Amino acid sequence: MARPGGAKPDAKQIEALYGRVSELSAAAPKDVDFRIQLARLTYYKGDLEAAIKILKSAREELGEKVLTTRALIAVYVEAGKFKEAIEECTAAIASIDKAQVPSLQTMLAEVYAQQGDQEMARKTFTAAAEQAGGSERTMIRSQMADWLVRQQHPEEARQLLARVVEDDPTNVAVMGKLLALKPDPQQFTVLIERLKKAEGQSGLNWRYWQAVSWIDSADWQKHGKEIVANLSECLAKDPEFSEASLVLGLYHEKGEEWERALEVYRKAVALNPGNDGLAFRLLRVASKLGRWMEVDQVLAGLPKEVAGNPDLERFIQQLRIQQAVRRGDAGAAVTLLEEQVKDAENYTARLQLAMWLARSPEGKERARKLLAEAAEIAPDAPDALAARVQFHVDQSEFKEAIELCGQSITKKPSAETLRMRSRVYEAQGDLVAAAADLKQMAGLEGKVEEGYLALGQLYYRHGQPQQAVESWEAGCGLAPDSYRLRGALAEVRLSSGDKAEQEKGRLLLDALLKERPDDEQFLLMRVEALLASDDKGQIKACEDICNQVLAKNPKSTQAFYLLAKVTLLAMEQAVADRDLPRARQERARALDYLDRGLVANSQDARLLLMQSELLMAESPNRALLAARAALDLEPSNERAAIACARSLGRSEQTKEAVNVLTRYLSRVDAKDSFAARLTLAQAQIGIKDYASAEVTIKEAEALVASDKARQLAVDQARLELLGSQELWEPFVALARECVARNAGDDDLVVRVGATLLQSKDPGAAKTGVEFMAMLVERHPDDPAVFSQLGLAQYQVGQLQEAATTFEQGLKLDPGHLRLLNDLAWLVCEDQKKPQEAAKRVAAAVDKIRDGGKDSVVASLWDTWGVIQYRLGKLDESKEALERCLAFGVDLEDSTRQSAQFHLARTLSTTDKPRAVQLLEGLLALPKERLALSAADQDEARALLDKVKT
Repeated sequence: MARPGGAKPDAKQIEALYGRVSELSAAAPKDVDFRIQLARLTYYKGDLEAAIKILKSAREELGEKVLTTRALIAVYVEAGKFKEAIEECTAAIASIDKAQVPSLQTMLAEVYAQQGDQEMARKTFTAAAEQAGGSERTMIRSQMADWLVRQQHPEEARQLLARVVEDDPTNVAVMGKLLALKPDPQQFTVLIERLKKAEGQSGLNWRYWQAVSWIDSADWQKHGKEIVANLSECLAKDPEFSEASLVLGLYHEKGEEWERALEVYRKAVALNPGNDGLAFRLLRVASKLGRWMEVDQVLAGLPKEVAGNPDLERFIQQLRIQQAVRRGDAGAAVTLLEEQVKDAENYTARLQLAMWLARSPEGKERARKLLAEAAEIAPDAPDALAARVQFHVDQSEFKEAIELCGQSITKKPSAETLRMRSRVYEAQGDLVAAAADLKQMAGLEGKVEEGYLALGQLYYRHGQPQQAVESWEAGCGLAPDSYRLRGALAEVRLSSGDKAEQEKGRLLLDALLKERPDDEQFLLMRVEALLASDDKGQIKACEDICNQVLAKNPKSTQAFYLLAKVTLLAMEQAVADRDLPRARQERARALDYLDRGLVANSQDARLLLMQSELLMAESPNRALLAARAALDLEPSNERAAIACARSLGRSEQTKEAVNVLTRYLSRVDAKDSFAARLTLAQAQIGIKDYASAEVTIKEAEALVASDKARQLAVDQARLELLGSQELWEPFVALARECVARNAGDDDLVVRVGATLLQSKDPGAAKTGVEFMAMLVERHPDDPAVFSQLGLAQYQVGQLQEAATTFEQGLKLDPGHLRLLNDLAWLVCEDQKKPQEAAKRVAAAVDKIRDGGKDSVVASLWDTWGVIQYRLGKLDESKEALERCLAFGVDLEDSTRQSAQFHLARTLSTTDKPRAVQLLEGLLALPKERLALSAADQDEARALLDKVKT
C-alpha cells in the first residue's frame, strides 16, 4: 500500500482507510493481508511503535513469518530505521526455510543499499544469487543489475544481464533491460532476434526495440515506414505502451513532423496521465507550436516541482512563467522570474520581470534597473531595445524613448528601429514625425514597398483614408508591380462608404485576381467584399472560395476566420427561422473552423477573440483562456481586455475582471477607451463597489461628445447602477428621460420594464407594467407586444387585466401560439377552469402535433399537459409533457423544470420511481438555477415525501 498523498500525506484519506481496514481486520482476524495493511496505515498515522507491535503480533499469532517479516522490514526502512531492518532480516534468514533465504537476502541487500553501505549490498546480492536457482536466481540477478545501474556501473550491469540471457534465453523482461542499457550494435541485433524468437511474430517488445535500433542508426530515414509500422502495431495492441508512444513521437520530431508528434503525445498522455516523460515531450512540442491552451492543461496536471531531471525542471519553470504571464497572474510570474534573474547572464528574464514590475507604481524603479542590466548584458539585442522603449512609452516618457531609438538609428539605421520610433511618435500624437520616419524607412534600400505600406496604414488608423490612398498610390509609382500596395488600395476602396470608390476597388480587385487567380489575399478579399454586401445568398460562394484557399494552404488563418464568420451568418439565419437545431449545428461548425485555425496559428488574436465570444455563455473557462491569450498577444486590444473581463465575470471572478480592466485602462494607449470603461463599471457594480462604478461611468461620459449611441450606453450603465442599489425613484426618473430622448427604441423600453418587473418593490414592478404598456401604444397592431404586456400584468398579479390583454392580442391574430398558451395557463391555473382552457387551445395543439421548432411549441405542450392533469386525463398529460421534454437542449430552463415538475405530479401514482427521479433532480438544482415558483417548490418537496413513503 502506497502512502495516500505521497510526499505530502493526505491525513483525511489515511484516517478513512484506517477506519475501514480496522473494521475488515476485526471481522477477519486471521487475514494476514488486513493486518499488514492496518500496520502500514498505523505507521502513516505517525505511530511507528504501534505498527511494529501489530506486525510482530501477527507474525506470532498467524504463522505467516515471511510475509509479516517483509512488511516489518519495509516499515523500518521507510522510517529510516536501517539497523533494526537489518537485524530483522538477518534473524529471519537464520530461522526460516532455506528455500526462502535468497529472496530475503535480496531484500537485505536493498536495505544495505538504501543505508548507503554499497559494499555489503554487493556481497549480499552475490550471495543471494549463488544460493538461488532457476527463475528466482534470474530475478535476483536482474535486481542486482538495477542496483549496479543506480551505482553508475552500467557496463557491469550489461555483463551481468548478458550472462542471465545466456542462462535463460527466453526471458523477455531481462532482454528488454539489457537492450535499454544500449549494448554494442552487434549484440543489439542479436538480442532483437532472440526477442523475436521468444515472443513470436506477433510480439510487441521486439518490434519496439527494432524501431529504437533503426531510429538510432545513421540511415534512420530509410526505415521510416517500418519504424511507424512497428510502433503503430505496438500501440494498436497496447494503447498504453508509453515507451512506444515516446519513440514514435521522437521519430516524428526528428523528421520535423511536429503536428504528428503532438498528436502522438496527446493520445499517450490521455492514456498515461501520470507519465512525466510523455508530459514533457507534449509540453515541448505544444509550446514549439504555440498551443498555449494545451500547455496550460498539461501543466495543470503536473506537480509544482518535477524531481529528477534538472533540464525538465528548468523547462517547466519557463513554461509556468509563460503561463502566469498569459493569465495575468503577477504574483506567480514575479516569484518565478525572481529566481531566473539570479542568473547574471539571463537578460530575457530581466525583460520579463521588468514588464511585470512596471505595472505597479512601487515596481517601476526596479523595472528601470532591470532593463538597464538587460541592456548591459545584451547591448545589441533588438528585444532589449524594444522593451526599454515600450517601458518609456508606458510611462509617457516619449522623449527618452525617442532618444533611445535615435541612438540606435545613429549607430546603425534599420527599418525596424525607424518603425519603432514612428510608433513612439504616434503614441505621442505627433503624426507628422511618425510619417517622416516611415518615409525615411521607405528610402532604405529594398524598403520602398514596406515603408509606403506602413505609411498608408498609419494614416488609415487615424481616420485619414485619403492620405492613406495617396501614400499607397505614391508607393505604386515607385514600385508599380507591388501586389501588396495595390491590394491595400483595393481593400480600402472596397470598405469605403462611397459607391464610386467601392466600384474602383472592385475593378482593381478583379484586375489583381486576373493576374493572380490563385492569390490567397485577393481571393479572401473577395470573400470580405461579398460579406460586406449583406447578400445572404453569397454564403455558399464565400465557403467555396475559403475552401479553395485552404486546399492550397491548410494553415490560412484568414480563411478559417472568414469561414467562421460565414457560418455565424448561417447561424443567425437559422435563429431567425427559429430552427434551433440547425443554429446549434452552425455554431458547432464555426467553433470547429476556429479550432482548426488556431491549430494552424495559435497566435491569431482575431480567432481567439471570436472563439472567446462564442464560448462565453456555455464555457466561460475556455472563453477565458482564449481571451487571455489574445490579450497577451495584443495588450492594447480593447476588445481582448473586455472579452477577458466578461469571461472572468461569467466564471464568478468579478474582482479579477475589475483588476484586468483597471490594468488595461492604466495604459497610455487606453486613455480614450469608452467601451472598456463601461465594462469596468458593470464589473464594479457586480462586486457592489458603487462609488467606483459612479466614477468610472463619469469617465466614460466625458468621452461621449455628441455621440448619441454613447450617451445611451452611459445612461444604461447608470440605470444598472441605480437598479443594483434598488434606488427605484431615480431609476424611473432617468428611465423616462432616456425613453423620451430615444423615441422608437423598443429594446430600451423592454429592458427598463423587465428590470422593474424583476425588482422586489411592488410599486416599481407596477411601473414596469406601465413601460410595457408603451409598446402597445407604439404598436397597437402587433400581437407580440400584447403578449409582453399581458405577461407583465400577470407577473404583478393583475390577472383580469392580463386576461383582457391576451384577448385583445388574439383579436389581432387568433392563432398566435404565445398568446393562446399564456391565456390558457391563466384560465386553467388561476381561474381554475381547465375545461375552458382546453377548448381555447385544442385547435392549436392539433396543429403542433406534427412537430414544430419554436420554443413556444414546447411551452404549449407543457400547458396542455397541465390542463390534461387538471382534467384527470393522466395518460394524455404524460404524453404532452413527454413531448415537451423531447425538445431537449432547445428548452428554456423554466419550461424544462415546469414540465419535469408537472410530469412528476402526473406519474406520482402510476410510476413512482420515475416521479422520484424527476423531483430529486429538480430539487437538487442550485437555488439560483431553480426556476419553479416558491409554491411549486413547496408542492414538489411535499410530493417527493409522499411518493417516497
